[in-house]
Amino acid sequence: LSVLRSGLDLARFPLVERVPWDGRRPIELLFVGRLVAKKGVGDAIRAVAGARLAGVPARLTIVGDGPLRPDLADLAAGMGLG
Repeated sequence: LSVLRSGLDLARFPLVERVPWDGRRPIELLFVGRLVAKKGVGDAIRAVAGARLAGVPARLTIVGDGPLRPDLADLAAGMGLG
């Protein structure tokens, strides 16, 4: 049995108090990764579209490539996101 420690020095990343969401600033989401089914990027696109329909300002930025890129671009365009 081996223990591999792969932690962070938390002193380098001090806790910053967050301001509660006020409903005016857009919710910013970022996805970075390969565009494959198991990542759920289509679900994220649908969630952002649903949030916008409910009047919640939301934005999703997708960084990556993969076999689903054309389908996800079509999905986003069809939902008015891109």
